[in-house]
Amino acid sequence: MNLGNMRFKGFVWPHNPRVYTVAFERRMAVHKIPFGGFRLEGLGTTRRVMKGEGEFVGADAYGQFKDLAAVFAENTPGTLVHPLWNTASAWFVGLELEQEPRADYVKYRFEFWEDGSGGQAGLEKLSASDKGGSGGGTVGSANRSAAADAGAPRRLNTACVFTSRLLVIE
Repeated sequence: MNLGNMRFKGFVWPHNPRVYTVAFERRMAVHKIPFGGFRLEGLGTTRRVMKGEGEFVGADAYGQFKDLAAVFAENTPGTLVHPLWNTASAWFVGLELEQEPRADYVKYRFEFWEDGSGGQAGLEKLSASDKGGSGGGTVGSANRSAAADAGAPRRLNTACVFTSRLLVIE
């Protein structure tokens, strides 16, 4: 299978990250009822968090990391695209060099937070034409799969972590 490369804004990863996770979170409140009861209330979902780690290798490994760090420094949201997973309008919120690098090897970690303020919040499925590694652009509702538009559940083909947070209101 020939996969395209992950991309964010103008940066295209030369090799897809070795590890990629997507975390979903639902906020919950606990309402105490006098004399021993309680009631749970769902407060809705919050942002998705996309994390990963990988390596840049070869003579230009440091240059590739510097290019990624320059995208991190832009301080604006962009479209995060992976050829197998879903796209998201996201903020680049974390980038770290994980180990003492060698001359031709840089290991890194990154973190993106979904931008729910508009644009492409939510799960967007890539169409076949968007799976290439070149070029940028966004994936709009016209590129959703027919099954997604028909109301079928959307599936993530990645590691997912689901958590809940409880807020106790007394």
